[in-house]
Amino acid sequence: AARESIRTWEPFPDTVDALARLSKHYVLIILSNVDLESFSYTRKILEHGFTFHKILTAQEIGSYKPDERNFLYMLKTAKDEFGVEREQVLVTAQSLMHDHVPANKLGLSSAWIARRGGHCEVEGVTYTFQFPSMGAMADALEAESHNSDNS
Repeated sequence: AARESIRTWEPFPDTVDALARLSKHYVLIILSNVDLESFSYTRKILEHGFTFHKILTAQEIGSYKPDERNFLYMLKTAKDEFGVEREQVLVTAQSLMHDHVPANKLGLSSAWIARRGGHCEVEGVTYTFQFPSMGAMADALEAESHNSDNS
């Protein structure tokens, strides 16, 4: 039943536009805890005006987040296929447990999307940036890019 429900999940209102804007400047790699067929429904909803550079699923990797193997697989893919070094990776997610804990363990930078007030207790977890939404993150990165262009 949970697998079937994924097909009807809708993104937050700001997500599609934010991803399209971010895709103009960054390599976007999805690291998902679902199978490729299930994510294909989400992909159709999200990809408007851009295409993800790569979709990595638990099915392909053989483990589920927060397993560090998922993140090591993503890092290898980012480097091998796109020339992106681990220092250039920014893990961006809402789940502190499933994404930020392993990012911390691997020394990766991360951005916490703290939606709905962002109240979640995970002892000792840290993140490099915090934004209330993907839209706010895209706004901040575009402003930073604009400011550096004018320097």
